[in-house]
Amino acid sequence: MKKIVSIFIAITAVALFGQQTTEEVEKIKVFDELLIPKEYSKEDVQPTIINSFDFAEEWAVLMPSDQGVAVKKKITAKSKLDDSTSEYCLGVKCVAFSRGFNWVEIKPPSPIRLPQKTKALSVLVMGRNFRHKLVAWVKDYWGREYRIEMGSLNYKGWKRISALIPNYVKTYSRYVPEYRSLYLTKFVIEFDPGESPGEEYAFYLYLDRFEVARDVFQDVSYEDLLLDEYGHELFDKEQWDKGIEEKK
Repeated sequence: MKKIVSIFIAITAVALFGQQTTEEVEKIKVFDELLIPKEYSKEDVQPTIINSFDFAEEWAVLMPSDQGVAVKKKITAKSKLDDSTSEYCLGVKCVAFSRGFNWVEIKPPSPIRLPQKTKALSVLVMGRNFRHKLVAWVKDYWGREYRIEMGSLNYKGWKRISALIPNYVKTYSRYVPEYRSLYLTKFVIEFDPGESPGEEYAFYLYLDRFEVARDVFQDVSYEDLLLDEYGHELFDKEQWDKGIEEKK
């Protein structure tokens, strides 16, 4: 009887491990499948590189002073998965003072405006076998912020991690322009409280090639509607060109 129970536990453990791995692979698969043309769909989803971290020195890395220390560095290196001309990535080093639900914010110099009808997010991340998570925070046109879990960092080497934009993230309005842009406000490393603290267990993260999958199908062109390439009114074009901070 004990032998049967042991076999059952072993099979269950393998199944659970396999399921976790499958879920991570499935997220990448869904991102890629979005890009496959669909014969009877009004969607035309294309990948768009948003940031290759060529100006990584402009990003900010913030960690609460009572939790630990985090620093950044622009690194002359890139993932082999990145076929762009970029030669740089963003490096982050984090040292936690103690175990706990610690976090580190990785913020662009200003919120990054994403293309209209963005369906999914993707970023290349170097893992170090820590059980931390990477999360993206996006803000909608109306100022509401949403947490989007990109995935676990419990792996070794470069990997593309992805996440779909949830249906509850509002981007549609019945008024023209019907689809409003989202803004990436930050990435956040959420620490696993089971990981050891201290300099000996410093966590290193490298980010490269942030891209989105977006639907480029239009029944009426932006030009005919007197909108710019982001779907904003030409009347306000100068205001948008000066940066989204002036809009606040």
